[in-house]
Formats: sequence, C-alpha cells, structure tokens
Amino acid sequence: MGEVEVEVSDGPVITVKRFTGRQLLRFESQDGSRSITYRVYATSGGQIAVYQREDPNWRLFVSPHEDAPAWNNPRTWSEDWWRSGQRSLSVFPDAAAMANEFPPELVQATMTALTGPDIEDLDI
Repeated sequence: MGEVEVEVSDGPVITVKRFTGRQLLRFESQDGSRSITYRVYATSGGQIAVYQREDPNWRLFVSPHEDAPAWNNPRTWSEDWWRSGQRSLSVFPDAAAMANEFPPELVQATMTALTGPDIEDLDI
C-alpha cells in the first residue's frame, strides 16, 4: 500500500484527492473520439476506489496510411476535443457495487484482481 493522488474535476476546478491504497488494474475503453481510462485501487479501508479520466482518443491519429481518420473529422478541429474531459473518483464497498456504474469487463477484471495475489513472484 502506498499514497495515491488523483486529479478530480469539480466543474471548471481541478482538485487533488489523496488516499492510501494499491492499484489493482488499469483499464481503457474507446467511445468514438474519446478515450476513457479507469484505474482501480484497493484502499487501506478495504474499499474499492475507481478513478476515471476522459481524454481525446489519440488512437484516431494512428493509421497505416498518411490520412489518419481524425484529421478529416471536423470534431477534432475544435479546441474542446483536444482537452482532457471529466476526471472523477468513485468509492465502493466492494466490486459488486460497481456493477451499475461501469462496464462489465471492468467489474469482472476488478473481481479477478481482488482474488489474485498482491504480488506474483516469478522464478525466472
């Protein structure tokens, strides 16, 4: 367990939240032109903290061709598209309580991470 700091949006103001915990996993999903990153933590108080951050989907600029699809999309010409979006921190008593708020894959990955060892020792 260590100290965790995350930046959270409160309207136009960004605040820093701090707690003690360990990161269980990082999960990404794309929603069109936006990318959502989730970081899930087990807290020292025995709860689950989920940090969620929305950013531009930079993968739209990666293309095997010279004309990446994002350059041709008028939405990416807007200054707002280039900015990071909402950042939030949600706390739950357990992984099952996350079910109605987050993608099923994230909830399942959290349950799996909670049942595994904190550290996997490799004999390599």
